[in-house]
This record gives sequence, C-alpha cells and structure tokens, in this order.
Amino acid sequence: MKGKYQGHHRPKFKVVARAPYNFVPLNDVVVEAASYLGGQKIPSFDRYHPHLFTGAIEYELETITPLHIGWTQNESSEFFAPGGRVKIPGSSLRGMVRTLVEIVSWSRFVNFDYRRRLYYRVVGDPRSSLGKKYTEQMHTCVKAGYLLKRRESYFLVPAQEINGGTYTREEDYSKDCKFTFVGKDGRYRIYSGDSPRKKAVWVVNPPDYSREIPVPEEDIHLYRSDDTRFEDKDRADKGGNNACTTSKRQRKDGNLLRMLEESADGVVPCFYLEWTDDKNKQRFALGHTRYFRLPYQYNIGDHVPQHLRGHELDIPEAVFGCEAEFASRVYFEDAEIVSTDQDIFQSVQIVKRLDAPKPTSFQLYLEQPRGKNTPKAILHHWNDRQALIRGYKLYWHRQPQPDQEQSTPWKTVQAIRRGMKFTGRIRFVNLADIELGALLFCLRLPQGCYHKLGMAKPIGLGTVRIKPILILTDRQHRYTTLFNADNWLTAEVAPPLDVFIERFENYMLTELTRLGSRDAGYKRLWDTPRLQELKTMLTWDHTSRPDWNRVTSYMELDIYRNRPVLPKPSEVVEP
Repeated sequence: MKGKYQGHHRPKFKVVARAPYNFVPLNDVVVEAASYLGGQKIPSFDRYHPHLFTGAIEYELETITPLHIGWTQNESSEFFAPGGRVKIPGSSLRGMVRTLVEIVSWSRFVNFDYRRRLYYRVVGDPRSSLGKKYTEQMHTCVKAGYLLKRRESYFLVPAQEINGGTYTREEDYSKDCKFTFVGKDGRYRIYSGDSPRKKAVWVVNPPDYSREIPVPEEDIHLYRSDDTRFEDKDRADKGGNNACTTSKRQRKDGNLLRMLEESADGVVPCFYLEWTDDKNKQRFALGHTRYFRLPYQYNIGDHVPQHLRGHELDIPEAVFGCEAEFASRVYFEDAEIVSTDQDIFQSVQIVKRLDAPKPTSFQLYLEQPRGKNTPKAILHHWNDRQALIRGYKLYWHRQPQPDQEQSTPWKTVQAIRRGMKFTGRIRFVNLADIELGALLFCLRLPQGCYHKLGMAKPIGLGTVRIKPILILTDRQHRYTTLFNADNWLTAEVAPPLDVFIERFENYMLTELTRLGSRDAGYKRLWDTPRLQELKTMLTWDHTSRPDWNRVTSYMELDIYRNRPVLPKPSEVVEP
C-alpha cells in the first residue's frame, strides 16, 4: 500500500508511551442550545413545527477493515444477526454519533458515572509519585482487626496491640492455591495464596471486643463495587500439572464479605486503614492481606472541570434527549447488509484478551504537568485534586494483523469482511437546522477520515466509511395533497448537506468567539486545535506507515513499569 509516509523522507517516529487509543482534549467552554432555540424549550412532541425539519438521513456504510458486533447478552463470538438477519444495530451507530456530536459541539462532559471511585495498589515502585504515597500509608497507618456483621451493619473490631503492633509475620512454608485463614489460640494466620516466593504468613492478634467501630455503608459499597479486586473468581487457571489448577467454579478469592457470610466464627480477620474525607467523616479502607488495594480519595467526576459539569442544555442533550425530562428526536434504525453472492464472513483470531479500559493507568488517562516528558516522581494521579482527565477516548485506525509472537488465540470471532456494504436510516423529527447540521457534520467526515464501530477496535477491527444522504419531508404538503397526476405524492426532497453543515459550523464558530474560547478565531471548525486532534484520530492514511501498528499497540510490561506518559494524537503522528 502506498501513502505519503512511504519512502526515505518519512519522519523518524519516537514516542514516550504508546497505546491503540488516545484522547481528544476537553473543551474550555460549553456551547449551549439556548441561542439557536431563541430562549425556548425543546419543541413539543404533539405536532410538526413548520420552522423545524423532519425526515431521515439515509446512509451507505462500507467496511474498510473487518467488523465484529457480537451478542452482548451472552458474549457470543457470532456476529449480530437477530432472526438470522445480519445487521448493524442502530444502538451501535447511535453511541458513536452521540460521542462525536459531544466532541464537535463543545458540550458538557457528563455521559459517564461521576461517582465511580478507582482503587490502587503500588508494590515495588517506590520512586513513582503514587508509589511513595502508597508505601508511606501502608508502613505507618495500616492496622489489623476483624470484620463482623450484625443485621445489615458492619463493624470493625481492632486486634489487640501486643509489643506495639496488632499483627506479626511468621515463617510458614505451607502453601495453598487460594486465599484462606486459619484460627488457632485466638489468633488467625492469613494465607494469601500460592506463590513460590512466599515463605511467611501474616498473623493477626486476638480481637479486642471492648471496641467495635461501625463501618460506614458507603465504604462497604465501595468495597463491593471494586469489580477488579475479585477478577480471579471469574477465571480458571490454565494448563499443566500445577496443583493449584482448578475449575472456574472451584476458584476462591479474598472477598472479605463473602468469607464473612461463610465464617463459622462470625468474624473474618482483615487489615484496614482509617482516613478522613473532605467532609471530616471517618472512613475505612479494607483488605484481606497486608498490602491491599486502597480507594482513591476522589471520584472520577472530581477530575472533570467544574464548567463541564453544569446543567445547561447543550446540543447533544437537546437532540438525543434527557431521560428524566424529554425524549430523543432522532431514531437510529438497524442497518441491513446489501445482498451479495460472496461469503460475507471471515474468522478473526484475537490472540490477547481485550479487557475493558483501565483508567487506573493515571499516567495515560490524566493530564500531566509536563506533558509526555513528565518524570515518574511528579506524575499526577487520581488522588491529586487538581489533575484533570484527558478527554474523550477514541481508538486509532489500524491494519488488522495476526500476532506472530503467540500461536494460541484467546478467542475467535465472526467478522464481516472488508468491502461489505450496509444501508441504514436515521429518522429525525422537529430538528433545528443547527441540530441537523451537527449530525451531518459528524456523519460526513473530511476526506480520508473514517468512523470506528463495534468490538476489538484495539487490533484494528471496526473501521467503516459512511456516506449520508439527507431526505426532508414537507409535512404540510404531504397531508394536503395525496396525488401527483396518477402517482402518490412523496412530498420528499433531497437537499445538499452543505447548507445545514455550514449553519452548524457558523453557529459554533460564532459561539466560540463570543465565549472567549481558546479555539476561537478560525474560519473552519475542523481547523480548531481540538478538532485537529479529532481529525488526527479519524485519519486512515496513518495506517500506510510501516511501523504504525507497532507504535499504536499496547506497551510491554517492562516499558509500562516506567509509567511513560501518552503523547497527544498530533504528537504521535508528528513527534
């Protein structure tokens, strides 16, 4: 394949960190819908308004790389095909288009779980900013005790303090393939699991029942919601004659709440750390071993700028609806595959498990004080209140290639081949010209830019080309005249897309100037610095670079340990 990066003059590529994804920066202002709505609310849904537009956006979708959309209800490897008919679900296209509308319209950043709190455990990395904090807390603040439950409330009973401590470490060469604890002489020995390097166990002193400390319900909720803490219970060990190889159902984990329910003694030994939140309330972090996972002090939402957390009506909410107040005015139908005589499917082997995004990698997901050159010792992490999230996460376009380093695939999925075409329709009712222009702006991308859909995006699946056609309906004409000569009157027209796209673009440029945005002063919306980063992420031409798949792949563990910072999209392309 030829491209502008072929030949001897291609710039040498260097990155600090690499990943198959990157971020479009957050916007510095919020453009509201009030201006084009004339101060009015969302139009009523009981009539067709003559100054608004109703119709459909019909589109052709072509697969540039293989496409896989599975049955999410059962994690099937087969392609989405309800009733045996291969389709692209409208919900997939809706989610993609909404994200793009949020980016290009400078909207609020609210479409995620603001209250989610992440956890961390940093062992063997004392030089990083978070490693220093973790080591300090674990060495000076952690105590041992016992967790018990009365009715629906949980309590901590501190262990007795003996020789200045509530626990000790003793040599014990016995091994167990699961977490367990054994009580003897009033003390409990905690076996944290099988490891050839472990030569000792933690021993918790007897409980001091003269003190019972209530554990706030929110701390128990946080413990339950840390879904990565207990991931081993959902995955069986593999292969070999290892004595710890167990079936999926036999595997046990260190879930304190589960073990408390099963405990014959009515208590379970644990380690805990006390801390005080910003409301001066006593809080507790719990763990089943000495070096356990701690919750960050702040929620993810605390790292979103205040001006992006408001309640103003923006363009995405005006178009796609607000669940508590009003419905959507756009409706995404499933896209049907165009008839063809050739086989539309191919099998794609996924060698490495494609886990969900890991925002715990703060060096990748948070803005850093010195950008891609930030030293590990001063990295911002989720406990830094001033640290801001980097923005909207998107995946690079990549050429799908098999991983030659591993021969055993983790999973094989059924994908639509390259070059297959689908047709679909997006119906809309009572949209303002600005709103319709926003949709068309996101569907008709600049030359050489493509969309991303479906699953397995990190390995290059899901690149698609969309060609939209606008169909407007004249509702008054339709219901006043039925026939045109001897034919039914359709009362439909197909105007050029440019008219509505330009109206949206001019509205955005005017508002950015009025609000004093750092992206103001440009003649075209795609020329603004933010959308230049978006355009970089959507550009297909990067895939012609011989080293593109390497520099947009996940990092190896030895590189990741140094916590390098992810460059901006433009820095990845032109370092």
